[in-house]
Amino acid sequence: MIVLQETLGKRYGITEEDVERILPLFEQVNFPKHSFLIQSNEISKNLFYISKGLVKEFYTFDEINDEDNITQFMKEGDFYFSINSFLENKPSDTITQVLEHSKIYILSLEKMQEYKKEIPGLQILTSQVCRDCLLRLSSRINIFMKSRKAKDRYNFFLEANRELNNRLSDKNIASYLQINSSTLSRIRTAPYTAVKSDQD
Repeated sequence: MIVLQETLGKRYGITEEDVERILPLFEQVNFPKHSFLIQSNEISKNLFYISKGLVKEFYTFDEINDEDNITQFMKEGDFYFSINSFLENKPSDTITQVLEHSKIYILSLEKMQEYKKEIPGLQILTSQVCRDCLLRLSSRINIFMKSRKAKDRYNFFLEANRELNNRLSDKNIASYLQINSSTLSRIRTAPYTAVKSDQD
């Protein structure tokens, strides 16, 4: 809860008074490795805060061969929500799965709407969380726009997410970068070489 408190107060600039009123609205849940926060076609009206652990969001397009397309990773200090479920009340197009045993705080949209007039900090929270989620998604798009080469994409990934490199498998990173996992395995064993942002 201390990590969540620091995120709300120091990173988002919510007043101490509002932070103290917001914290009890969250419910702490422990998720074992490989469990799911959100399943495909499920309507999720929750905001998740990762206090400890690692989570991925992905599309499954070939269940027989276990092929997926990872759209984002969420680590300690990150908020997450299913965009089409949370904002549009539609079934989720994606699946959200826990990659490590995780401690996660959950805030329902119902509670946010109930207390938003009483607690101004909830408006700040909503705005900042949407901003962070958009930046996280745009980070992946930027990697694709900068280069089509597998090695370059991996190096750009490292520059933005070096702390995740040893916590993710070749398969998960390859899915995120949309490259072959065997190719990535060879790249990861080679010495790291920084790439220029204007490289093809």
